[in-house]
Amino acid sequence: MNVFKHALILTLLLATAYCGPSNPGDGSSDSSSQENNKQLNSFLLGYDGLSDPELQKKADYLAGKKDAYSSSSYADHASAFNRIWKKGEDLRLTKIRTWGHEEFKPLCKETATVFYPFGGADILHSSLFFPCGRNTVMIGLEPPGTIADPTRLSEPARRRYLGAVRQSLFSIIEFSFFRTLAMRDDFANVLDGVAPVLAVFLARLDYELLAFREIRVVSNGKTVTKTAFESMKKEDPSLSAVSGVQIFYRTESGGPVHSVAYFSTDISNQGLKETPYFLPAIKSALNDPTIGYLKAASYLMHRDTFSDIRSFILDESEFLLGDSSGIPIQYMKDGRWDLTYYGRYDQPIKLFSVRHQPDFKADFRNKENDIRPLPIGIGYNYIKGTSHMILGTKKKAATAN
Repeated sequence: MNVFKHALILTLLLATAYCGPSNPGDGSSDSSSQENNKQLNSFLLGYDGLSDPELQKKADYLAGKKDAYSSSSYADHASAFNRIWKKGEDLRLTKIRTWGHEEFKPLCKETATVFYPFGGADILHSSLFFPCGRNTVMIGLEPPGTIADPTRLSEPARRRYLGAVRQSLFSIIEFSFFRTLAMRDDFANVLDGVAPVLAVFLARLDYELLAFREIRVVSNGKTVTKTAFESMKKEDPSLSAVSGVQIFYRTESGGPVHSVAYFSTDISNQGLKETPYFLPAIKSALNDPTIGYLKAASYLMHRDTFSDIRSFILDESEFLLGDSSGIPIQYMKDGRWDLTYYGRYDQPIKLFSVRHQPDFKADFRNKENDIRPLPIGIGYNYIKGTSHMILGTKKKAATAN
Protein backbone atom coordinates (compact mmCIF):
# COMPACT_ATOMS: atom_id res chain seq x y z
CA MET A 1 0.00 0.00 0.00
CA ASN A 2 1.51 3.37 -0.98
CA VAL A 3 1.88 6.38 1.27
CA PHE A 4 -1.11 8.14 -0.34
CA LYS A 5 -3.41 5.26 0.58
CA HIS A 6 -2.07 5.22 4.12
CA ALA A 7 -2.73 8.94 4.39
CA LEU A 8 -6.29 8.39 3.15
CA ILE A 9 -6.83 5.70 5.79
CA LEU A 10 -5.58 8.02 8.52
CA THR A 11 -7.82 10.85 7.33
CA LEU A 12 -10.82 8.57 7.71
CA LEU A 13 -9.61 7.34 11.10
CA LEU A 14 -8.94 10.79 12.53
CA ALA A 15 -12.00 12.79 11.56
CA THR A 16 -11.61 14.91 14.66
CA ALA A 17 -8.66 16.55 16.38
CA TYR A 18 -9.44 15.87 20.02
CA CYS A 19 -9.59 13.24 21.21
CA GLY A 20 -17.82 -4.19 38.27
CA PRO A 21 -18.34 -4.75 41.87
CA SER A 22 -16.30 -3.11 44.62
CA ASN A 23 -12.84 -4.49 45.30
CA PRO A 24 -11.33 -5.34 48.69
CA GLY A 25 -9.91 -2.26 50.28
CA ASP A 26 -12.13 0.11 48.27
CA GLY A 27 -13.23 1.99 51.34
CA SER A 28 -13.09 5.52 52.59
CA SER A 29 -9.32 5.87 52.97
CA ASP A 30 -7.78 8.89 51.23
CA SER A 31 -4.22 9.31 50.01
CA SER A 32 -3.05 10.80 53.28
CA SER A 33 -3.81 7.55 55.11
CA GLN A 34 -1.49 5.60 52.85
CA GLU A 35 1.77 7.18 54.00
CA ASN A 36 2.66 4.18 56.16
CA ASN A 37 2.48 2.00 53.05
CA LYS A 38 5.18 3.71 51.01
CA GLN A 39 7.02 0.42 50.74
CA LEU A 40 3.99 -0.79 48.76
CA ASN A 41 3.01 2.20 46.62
CA SER A 42 1.83 5.56 47.98
CA PHE A 43 1.16 7.19 44.61
CA LEU A 44 -2.13 9.13 44.47
CA LEU A 45 -4.67 6.85 46.20
CA GLY A 46 -1.95 4.48 47.37
CA TYR A 47 -1.98 0.71 47.48
CA ASP A 48 -3.24 -0.66 50.78
CA GLY A 49 -1.83 -4.17 50.27
CA LEU A 50 -5.25 -5.74 49.72
CA SER A 51 -5.34 -7.52 46.36
CA ASP A 52 -8.31 -8.73 44.34
CA PRO A 53 -7.70 -12.29 43.09
CA GLU A 54 -10.55 -11.94 40.59
CA LEU A 55 -8.85 -9.03 38.81
CA GLN A 56 -6.15 -11.22 37.25
CA LYS A 57 -8.76 -13.75 36.14
CA LYS A 58 -10.81 -11.03 34.45
CA ALA A 59 -7.78 -9.51 32.75
CA ASP A 60 -6.44 -12.84 31.50
CA TYR A 61 -9.91 -13.73 30.16
CA LEU A 62 -10.25 -10.43 28.29
CA ALA A 63 -6.66 -10.67 27.01
CA GLY A 64 -7.21 -14.13 25.57
CA LYS A 65 -4.68 -15.73 27.90
CA LYS A 66 -6.79 -17.97 30.15
CA ASP A 67 -10.44 -18.83 30.63
CA ALA A 68 -11.51 -19.16 34.26
CA TYR A 69 -15.22 -18.96 33.38
CA SER A 70 -15.82 -21.97 31.10
CA SER A 71 -16.98 -19.57 28.41
CA SER A 72 -17.98 -20.91 25.01
CA SER A 73 -17.05 -17.52 23.54
CA TYR A 74 -13.47 -17.68 24.76
CA ALA A 75 -11.79 -19.93 22.16
CA ASP A 76 -12.76 -17.74 19.20
CA HIS A 77 -11.79 -14.62 21.15
CA ALA A 78 -8.38 -15.98 22.14
CA SER A 79 -7.64 -17.08 18.58
CA ALA A 80 -8.59 -13.68 17.14
CA PHE A 81 -6.76 -11.78 19.86
CA ASN A 82 -3.59 -13.81 19.40
CA ARG A 83 -3.58 -12.92 15.69
CA ILE A 84 -3.99 -9.22 16.50
CA TRP A 85 -1.26 -9.33 19.12
CA LYS A 86 1.19 -11.19 16.88
CA LYS A 87 0.76 -8.51 14.25
CA GLY A 88 1.60 -5.87 16.83
CA GLU A 89 4.65 -7.82 17.95
CA ASP A 90 5.86 -8.13 14.35
CA LEU A 91 5.19 -4.47 13.52
CA ARG A 92 6.83 -2.75 16.48
CA LEU A 93 6.34 -4.21 19.96
CA THR A 94 9.24 -6.67 19.86
CA LYS A 95 11.57 -4.00 18.49
CA ILE A 96 10.55 -1.52 21.19
CA ARG A 97 11.39 -4.14 23.82
CA THR A 98 14.90 -4.53 22.42
CA TRP A 99 15.94 -1.30 20.70
CA GLY A 100 13.82 0.97 22.89
CA HIS A 101 14.98 -0.59 26.13
CA GLU A 102 18.61 -0.07 25.18
CA GLU A 103 18.22 3.36 23.56
CA PHE A 104 16.33 4.90 26.47
CA LYS A 105 18.24 3.15 29.23
CA PRO A 106 19.75 6.50 30.38
CA LEU A 107 16.23 7.68 31.19
CA CYS A 108 15.75 4.70 33.46
CA LYS A 109 18.68 5.02 35.82
CA GLU A 110 16.12 5.79 38.53
CA THR A 111 12.53 4.89 39.22
CA ALA A 112 10.43 7.39 37.29
CA THR A 113 6.92 8.76 36.93
CA VAL A 114 5.61 8.80 33.37
CA PHE A 115 3.22 11.61 32.44
CA TYR A 116 1.32 10.65 29.28
CA PRO A 117 -1.62 12.87 28.33
CA PHE A 118 -3.54 12.66 25.03
CA GLY A 119 -2.71 8.97 24.69
CA GLY A 120 -6.03 7.40 25.61
CA ALA A 121 -5.52 4.09 27.41
CA ASP A 122 -2.16 3.34 25.76
CA ILE A 123 -0.28 1.96 28.75
CA LEU A 124 1.22 -0.52 26.25
CA HIS A 125 3.76 1.73 24.52
CA SER A 126 4.50 3.65 27.70
CA SER A 127 5.38 0.45 29.57
CA LEU A 128 7.55 -0.86 26.74
CA PHE A 129 9.52 2.36 26.31
CA PHE A 130 9.86 3.08 30.02
CA PRO A 131 9.98 -0.11 32.11
CA CYS A 132 11.34 2.04 34.96
CA GLY A 133 8.04 3.88 35.18
CA ARG A 134 6.89 3.00 38.69
CA ASN A 135 3.77 5.13 38.21
CA THR A 136 2.10 6.37 35.04
CA VAL A 137 -0.47 9.16 34.74
CA MET A 138 -2.68 9.17 31.66
CA ILE A 139 -5.35 11.70 30.70
CA GLY A 140 -8.08 11.59 28.06
CA LEU A 141 -11.71 12.46 27.43
CA GLU A 142 -13.03 8.90 27.39
CA PRO A 143 -14.71 7.72 30.62
CA PRO A 144 -12.62 5.65 33.06
CA GLY A 145 -15.21 2.88 33.27
CA THR A 146 -15.07 -0.45 35.08
CA ILE A 147 -14.04 -4.02 34.32
CA ALA A 148 -17.07 -6.26 33.86
CA ASP A 149 -17.52 -9.40 35.94
CA PRO A 150 -17.91 -12.27 33.42
CA THR A 151 -19.83 -14.32 36.00
CA ARG A 152 -22.61 -11.74 35.81
CA LEU A 153 -22.81 -11.74 32.01
CA SER A 154 -24.83 -14.11 29.86
CA GLU A 155 -22.88 -15.93 27.17
CA PRO A 156 -24.19 -13.64 24.40
CA ALA A 157 -23.20 -10.65 26.53
CA ARG A 158 -19.74 -12.14 27.06
CA ARG A 159 -19.33 -12.56 23.32
CA ARG A 160 -20.30 -8.92 22.70
CA TYR A 161 -17.97 -7.72 25.45
CA LEU A 162 -15.01 -9.71 24.16
CA GLY A 163 -15.69 -8.45 20.64
CA ALA A 164 -15.77 -4.87 21.89
CA VAL A 165 -12.43 -5.35 23.61
CA ARG A 166 -10.84 -6.59 20.39
CA GLN A 167 -12.40 -3.78 18.37
CA SER A 168 -11.13 -1.12 20.78
CA LEU A 169 -7.56 -2.41 20.49
CA PHE A 170 -7.35 -2.73 16.71
CA SER A 171 -5.97 0.71 15.87
CA ILE A 172 -3.49 0.98 18.77
CA ILE A 173 -1.89 -2.30 17.70
CA GLU A 174 -2.21 -1.73 13.94
CA PHE A 175 -1.27 1.96 13.83
CA SER A 176 0.24 2.62 17.31
CA PHE A 177 -2.46 5.11 18.37
CA PHE A 178 -6.13 5.18 19.29
CA ARG A 179 -8.61 6.74 16.88
CA THR A 180 -10.41 9.59 18.61
CA LEU A 181 -13.87 9.15 17.11
CA ALA A 182 -13.66 5.37 17.34
CA MET A 183 -12.75 5.60 21.03
CA ARG A 184 -15.86 7.62 21.72
CA ASP A 185 -17.93 4.87 20.13
CA ASP A 186 -15.97 1.97 21.63
CA PHE A 187 -16.15 3.34 25.18
CA ALA A 188 -19.74 4.55 25.13
CA ASN A 189 -21.60 1.36 24.21
CA VAL A 190 -20.63 -2.19 25.26
CA LEU A 191 -17.57 -1.00 27.17
CA ASP A 192 -18.28 1.74 29.70
CA GLY A 193 -14.75 3.16 29.61
CA VAL A 194 -11.05 2.49 29.15
CA ALA A 195 -10.47 0.32 32.25
CA PRO A 196 -10.77 -3.02 30.40
CA VAL A 197 -8.16 -1.88 27.86
CA LEU A 198 -5.68 -0.94 30.59
CA ALA A 199 -6.19 -4.35 32.21
CA VAL A 200 -5.79 -6.20 28.92
CA PHE A 201 -2.50 -4.49 28.08
CA LEU A 202 -1.08 -5.19 31.54
CA ALA A 203 -2.13 -8.84 31.31
CA ARG A 204 -0.64 -9.20 27.83
CA LEU A 205 2.64 -7.81 29.14
CA ASP A 206 2.58 -10.70 31.65
CA TYR A 207 2.24 -8.39 34.64
CA GLU A 208 0.63 -9.43 37.91
CA LEU A 209 -2.50 -7.33 38.48
CA LEU A 210 -3.15 -6.63 42.14
CA ALA A 211 -5.98 -4.15 42.56
CA PHE A 212 -8.37 -1.94 40.63
CA ARG A 213 -9.69 1.26 42.19
CA GLU A 214 -12.17 3.84 40.99
CA ILE A 215 -10.70 7.11 42.24
CA ARG A 216 -11.47 10.82 42.39
CA VAL A 217 -9.17 13.83 42.58
CA VAL A 218 -11.30 16.13 44.73
CA SER A 219 -11.48 19.92 44.73
CA ASN A 220 -10.21 19.90 48.34
CA GLY A 221 -6.89 18.47 47.11
CA LYS A 222 -7.39 14.87 48.24
CA THR A 223 -7.33 11.73 46.13
CA VAL A 224 -9.94 9.27 47.39
CA THR A 225 -12.00 6.33 46.22
CA LYS A 226 -15.27 6.84 44.39
CA THR A 227 -17.13 5.54 47.44
CA ALA A 228 -15.35 7.97 49.75
CA PHE A 229 -16.10 10.90 47.47
CA GLU A 230 -19.79 10.04 47.38
CA SER A 231 -19.83 10.20 51.18
CA MET A 232 -17.88 13.46 51.20
CA LYS A 233 -20.28 14.94 48.66
CA LYS A 234 -23.23 14.27 50.95
CA GLU A 235 -21.50 16.24 53.70
CA ASP A 236 -20.34 19.03 51.40
CA PRO A 237 -22.33 19.35 48.14
CA SER A 238 -19.98 22.07 46.90
CA LEU A 239 -17.20 19.54 46.31
CA SER A 240 -16.35 18.52 42.77
CA ALA A 241 -13.91 15.94 41.43
CA VAL A 242 -12.11 14.55 38.40
CA SER A 243 -12.94 10.88 37.80
CA GLY A 244 -10.33 8.23 37.24
CA VAL A 245 -9.19 4.68 37.79
CA GLN A 246 -5.94 3.35 39.22
CA ILE A 247 -4.60 -0.16 38.70
CA PHE A 248 -1.80 -1.51 40.88
CA TYR A 249 0.42 -4.27 39.50
CA ARG A 250 3.82 -5.92 39.59
CA THR A 251 6.01 -6.35 36.52
CA GLU A 252 7.70 -9.35 38.13
CA SER A 253 6.80 -11.70 40.94
CA GLY A 254 7.77 -10.25 44.30
CA GLY A 255 8.88 -6.99 42.67
CA PRO A 256 7.84 -3.45 43.58
CA VAL A 257 4.24 -2.36 43.13
CA HIS A 258 3.60 -0.18 40.07
CA SER A 259 0.47 1.73 39.15
CA VAL A 260 -1.25 3.37 36.21
CA ALA A 261 -3.81 6.09 36.83
CA TYR A 262 -6.14 7.25 34.07
CA PHE A 263 -8.22 10.42 34.40
CA SER A 264 -11.09 11.61 32.25
CA THR A 265 -10.97 15.38 32.05
CA ASP A 266 -10.58 18.31 29.67
CA ILE A 267 -7.04 19.70 29.89
CA SER A 268 -7.52 22.63 27.57
CA ASN A 269 -6.95 25.99 29.25
CA GLN A 270 -10.68 26.32 29.78
CA GLY A 271 -10.99 22.80 31.15
CA LEU A 272 -8.15 23.35 33.60
CA LYS A 273 -9.73 26.64 34.66
CA GLU A 274 -12.83 24.66 35.64
CA THR A 275 -10.75 22.11 37.59
CA PRO A 276 -7.95 24.29 39.06
CA TYR A 277 -7.15 21.66 41.68
CA PHE A 278 -6.35 18.86 39.24
CA LEU A 279 -2.85 19.64 37.95
CA PRO A 280 -1.58 20.76 41.40
CA ALA A 281 -2.69 17.39 42.78
CA ILE A 282 -0.87 15.57 40.00
CA LYS A 283 2.22 17.75 40.41
CA SER A 284 2.42 16.98 44.13
CA ALA A 285 2.38 13.25 43.35
CA LEU A 286 5.05 13.27 40.62
CA ASN A 287 8.37 11.67 41.52
CA ASP A 288 11.79 12.63 40.18
CA PRO A 289 12.57 12.05 37.45
CA THR A 290 9.37 12.66 35.52
CA ILE A 291 9.29 11.42 31.95
CA GLY A 292 6.86 13.21 29.65
CA TYR A 293 5.57 11.10 26.77
CA LEU A 294 3.57 12.38 23.80
CA LYS A 295 2.46 10.41 20.76
CA ALA A 296 -0.25 11.12 18.17
CA ALA A 297 -1.41 14.05 20.30
CA SER A 298 -3.57 15.71 17.61
CA TYR A 299 -1.35 18.83 17.55
CA LEU A 300 -3.49 20.27 20.34
CA MET A 301 -0.55 21.91 22.09
CA HIS A 302 0.18 23.84 18.90
CA ARG A 303 -2.85 25.92 19.90
CA ASP A 304 -2.82 28.74 22.41
CA THR A 305 -5.90 27.16 24.00
CA PHE A 306 -3.67 24.33 25.28
CA SER A 307 -0.75 26.48 26.45
CA ASP A 308 -1.21 25.65 30.15
CA ILE A 309 -0.78 21.89 29.79
CA ARG A 310 2.08 22.51 27.36
CA SER A 311 3.88 24.62 29.95
CA PHE A 312 3.15 22.05 32.66
CA ILE A 313 4.80 19.28 30.65
CA LEU A 314 7.83 21.40 29.76
CA ASP A 315 8.30 22.56 33.35
CA GLU A 316 7.77 19.24 35.13
CA SER A 317 9.55 16.81 32.79
CA GLU A 318 13.21 15.91 33.15
CA PHE A 319 12.90 13.90 29.94
CA LEU A 320 10.38 14.39 27.15
CA LEU A 321 9.87 11.86 24.36
CA GLY A 322 7.45 12.95 21.68
CA ASP A 323 6.82 13.71 18.04
CA SER A 324 5.69 16.66 15.95
CA SER A 325 2.06 16.21 17.04
CA GLY A 326 2.93 17.06 20.64
CA ILE A 327 4.81 20.21 21.59
CA PRO A 328 6.04 22.46 18.75
CA ILE A 329 9.80 22.27 18.39
CA GLN A 330 10.20 26.00 19.02
CA TYR A 331 9.26 25.50 22.68
CA MET A 332 12.03 22.94 23.11
CA LYS A 333 14.66 25.39 21.88
CA ASP A 334 14.48 27.65 24.92
CA GLY A 335 17.93 26.66 26.17
CA ARG A 336 16.72 24.09 28.69
CA TRP A 337 16.96 20.98 26.52
CA ASP A 338 19.48 18.77 24.78
CA LEU A 339 17.70 17.30 21.76
CA THR A 340 18.05 13.92 20.06
CA TYR A 341 16.19 13.28 16.81
CA TYR A 342 15.03 9.86 15.57
CA GLY A 343 13.99 8.77 12.09
CA ARG A 344 12.90 11.30 9.49
CA TYR A 345 10.42 14.13 9.29
CA ASP A 346 8.99 15.41 6.02
CA GLN A 347 5.50 16.70 6.76
CA PRO A 348 2.39 15.84 8.77
CA ILE A 349 -0.34 13.64 7.38
CA LYS A 350 -2.85 15.48 5.22
CA LEU A 351 -5.39 15.88 8.02
CA PHE A 352 -2.89 18.01 9.96
CA SER A 353 -1.08 19.62 7.02
CA VAL A 354 -1.53 23.14 8.46
CA ARG A 355 0.70 22.06 11.39
CA HIS A 356 3.79 21.59 9.26
CA GLN A 357 6.97 22.83 10.97
CA PRO A 358 9.65 23.85 8.43
CA ASP A 359 12.19 24.40 11.21
CA PHE A 360 11.58 20.87 12.47
CA LYS A 361 12.17 19.53 8.96
CA ALA A 362 15.39 21.55 8.76
CA ASP A 363 16.55 20.06 12.07
CA PHE A 364 16.39 16.57 10.59
CA ARG A 365 18.60 17.69 7.72
CA ASN A 366 21.17 19.45 9.87
CA LYS A 367 24.10 17.06 10.22
CA GLU A 368 25.31 18.92 13.30
CA ASN A 369 22.29 17.63 15.21
CA ASP A 370 22.18 14.29 17.01
CA ILE A 371 20.06 12.31 14.52
CA ARG A 372 19.64 8.58 15.00
CA PRO A 373 17.83 5.77 13.17
CA LEU A 374 14.28 4.83 14.17
CA PRO A 375 13.76 1.12 13.50
CA ILE A 376 9.96 1.19 13.97
CA GLY A 377 6.91 2.87 12.49
CA ILE A 378 5.04 4.85 15.13
CA GLY A 379 2.68 7.81 15.45
CA TYR A 380 0.56 9.29 12.66
CA ASN A 381 3.30 8.56 10.12
CA TYR A 382 3.17 4.95 11.21
CA ILE A 383 4.86 3.38 8.19
CA LYS A 384 8.39 2.28 9.00
CA GLY A 385 10.83 4.67 7.37
CA THR A 386 8.48 7.67 7.54
CA SER A 387 8.23 8.00 11.32
CA HIS A 388 10.03 10.30 13.70
CA MET A 389 10.49 10.96 17.41
CA ILE A 390 12.37 13.55 19.41
CA LEU A 391 13.87 13.20 22.87
CA GLY A 392 14.45 16.22 25.05
CA THR A 393 16.82 15.80 28.00
CA LYS A 394 16.66 18.72 30.38
CA LYS A 395 20.04 20.25 31.11
CA LYS A 396 21.23 19.93 34.71
CA ALA A 397 21.14 23.67 35.33
CA ALA A 398 17.55 23.85 34.12
CA THR A 399 16.58 20.87 36.29
CA ALA A 400 18.14 22.48 39.34
CA ASN A 401 16.11 25.62 38.76
